[in-house]
Amino acid sequence: MPASPEDMVAVHDVVLDATLLLDWSGGGDASLLDEETEEQTPVVASSLADSYRAAIEQAREQAFTLALTTLRGENSGFPPAAVLALLEMAGWTDALRDFKLQVLEHNGRSEVMDVARGGQTGGGRIRRKVFKGFIGALNAALDSLSGLPGVGVIKELKDFLEGSLG
Repeated sequence: MPASPEDMVAVHDVVLDATLLLDWSGGGDASLLDEETEEQTPVVASSLADSYRAAIEQAREQAFTLALTTLRGENSGFPPAAVLALLEMAGWTDALRDFKLQVLEHNGRSEVMDVARGGQTGGGRIRRKVFKGFIGALNAALDSLSGLPGVGVIKELKDFLEGSLG
């Protein structure tokens, strides 16, 4: 089925969640909770924290803005018709979109984003198992959207963050 403006809004919200999660992860008080040991660990290791924050700042100014403005139909180099065509090809319409959004929710989207929306200064903790489940599902979503300007950088940063969790 053809993609619609509602599909663009849904995908915009998913990409926005990814950017907010990446931003939150750079906060000094952002931590993951191991439910078995009750141990809290920083999302980003202290040895990577400064570099990660600088990378996020650059990505925010470039890739995050580009991806989100494109999904709002504000990128003259990638007009809404091109966005809609990509969303249709990537299966971000109707029942496929609904299923993908339900999988993200099933894998902790609300729980993760309740904390991550606080940004770098918001602090907070997320259960490690929930965090890993959500970023795994987010990975699949971002893979299918990599043809959108800026999304490739967002996915790559998410992959590096995920790889540094251990």
